[in-house]
Amino acid sequence: MTEPLLALDSVSVATRGAAALDRISLTVGAGEVVALLGANGAGKSTVLKSVMGLLPSSGGIRLGGVEINRLSPTRRARLGLGYVPEGRRLFPGMSVRDTLLVGSRTGRRGAAERLSDVLEMFPDLRAAPRHSGLATLRRPTADAGDRPRAHGRTQAPAAR
Repeated sequence: MTEPLLALDSVSVATRGAAALDRISLTVGAGEVVALLGANGAGKSTVLKSVMGLLPSSGGIRLGGVEINRLSPTRRARLGLGYVPEGRRLFPGMSVRDTLLVGSRTGRRGAAERLSDVLEMFPDLRAAPRHSGLATLRRPTADAGDRPRAHGRTQAPAAR
């Protein structure tokens, strides 16, 4: 049987002495798309933050069969994990290209190669008009249509 890409085994997180997660287990296979659904406060972000190492947790977290629960968030990012928080928490005043380059500084492949991969996945960023294109587009505003969400979806792949 093939090892899952990501596996959580009885992961628990306590914040301020209260259980935020209680023995969560799930697996994600290569090529699978998984959605965490739940009401506000159900623990969706807590699961993701624990996987990324932003919150201390007990239990097992494996990436490609390697136990990562004792690794720092930086080490996890170098292994290919990425975390894009909800909302539009971008670097103010930076272009989309510059923001993507910040995320592409991790990993083994060159930044240009990772940026090229992201642009293939999100061709609208490449095809933007020159005056608001990838090199000059500033932080998305409310009238920027889909750009804020597209911007967020490009941050984690840029880090691979």
